Amino acid sequence: MLTFLSIVVGLQDEVRKGNGFILRTDGTVEDYNPDAESKVYNFNELKTKCGMDLAEILSLNNHGMLVCDEEAMFTGKAVNPLATMLFRLAYNDNSLGVIGDCVYCPSNAIN
Repeated sequence: MLTFLSIVVGLQDEVRKGNGFILRTDGTVEDYNPDAESKVYNFNELKTKCGMDLAEILSLNNHGMLVCDEEAMFTGKAVNPLATMLFRLAYNDNSLGVIGDCVYCPSNAIN
């Protein structure tokens, strides 16, 4: 049986391999990889896929990065449980939660 932590560890392993994902607030995970040729995301497309006007990039130390909705808290979006756990594991900090749909990807996938 998969636990929440094992799902997060599996996502971390995939991001280390260069794969990216959209993490939805309902707990669903969608494959979302950068352009095959350039190896980077189209930032405007990324924001549209996640319903963001302003994006915030959260570095997760050696575990990639989250691209999150900077205004999610002000627009009534839900807490993102997977993104929150990734952030908390990276910083050993349980004081913050991540809100709204996010992209979890390698640190070099955004220029």
